[in-house]
Amino acid sequence: HRGRLTSEGESEEGPWGGGRAAKSVRWDITVTPLRGWGGGPGAKMVSPAGWMTALPVFEPHWQVTMAHGLASGWIETDGERVEFSDCPAYSEKNWGGAGFPLKWWWVQCNSFADYPDLSVTATGGNRGVVVLPNVREDVGLVGVHFGDRFFQFVPAQQASAVRWDVEWGRWSVTAVGERYECSIEGTCTNDDKSTVIRAPSDSLDEGMAPSCRETFTGVVVVSLWRLNDRGERVETIIDAATSDTACLEIGGGPWIGPWRSAAEIRSPLGPLMGLPVDVRAVASLLSPFGDVLPGL
Repeated sequence: HRGRLTSEGESEEGPWGGGRAAKSVRWDITVTPLRGWGGGPGAKMVSPAGWMTALPVFEPHWQVTMAHGLASGWIETDGERVEFSDCPAYSEKNWGGAGFPLKWWWVQCNSFADYPDLSVTATGGNRGVVVLPNVREDVGLVGVHFGDRFFQFVPAQQASAVRWDVEWGRWSVTAVGERYECSIEGTCTNDDKSTVIRAPSDSLDEGMAPSCRETFTGVVVVSLWRLNDRGERVETIIDAATSDTACLEIGGGPWIGPWRSAAEIRSPLGPLMGLPVDVRAVASLLSPFGDVLPGL
C-alpha cells in the first residue's frame, strides 16, 4: 500500500484542540495478514455483530478486516521518515450512508510480549436505532483472538453482557458470556503521546471533523476466564496479559465525565441478528440485484 496526501496544513479546533496538521504525508507499506476476524490463519471471516450487519440495514457498518498482521515499510510526514519492519498491524473499516455514532470509545492491542498470538479489540458507541426514528442505543463488543481460538462477546449473538466505564485516561471494560468472561483495563496519562484525528460526524453535511483523540502508547491489561454452568471462574485462559503499546481512543461527545453504560440492542430487528444465517449464500441469491452486500 503506497500513496501520498497533501494539504494546506491548517488545523481545525475540536474538543481537544487541532493537533498537528501535516502538509505532506507519504507512505509505502507491505502487510502480511495473520488473523482476520473469527479464528486462526485461514479461518472463515465472520461479521462482528451478527449476519444482518453485512446487509445495508445497520448504519454505520463496522468490520475488522485484519485483527493481526505484520507491516514493513516507511511513513514520511513533512519530510520526516520513520522506517519499520515486521511491526504489529491492524485494520478495520467503517462505511454506510447514515450518520456516525454520536459518541464512542475503542481499544485495540496485538503486541503483547508474553502473548505473541493475542489480539484484543473492544469498542462501544451510541448510535441511532434502525426503523425507530429519534431513538438511540448504546452498543458494544469485545473480540479476543488467542492462537487459533476466538472469543467474541456480542449481545446480539449470544447471552453476552458488555459493560464499560470510560473517560480519557481510563478504559474499564468487562464482558460476560455463557462460558467465558473477559476483563480489559486501559490507562494513559495526560502527558502521554496522543493524537487528535478527524472522524466522521453524526451529520453527513459536516463531514470529517477533529472529534477524536487516541494514543498508541497506552497500557492495557487483559484477562480471560472460562466459566462453569453457575457462572463461576474455573479456568484462567489469559492471565493479566499486559502491553504498553495499546491503541486507546475516545470520540464524539460530549465527554464531560465518565461514560458508564452497557450494550443494549433496542432495535426490533435485534432478535434476528443472532440467527445462524450463511451471509454468502444470501449474497449469491441477491447478486442479480446489484452490489447490496458491500461488506463481503
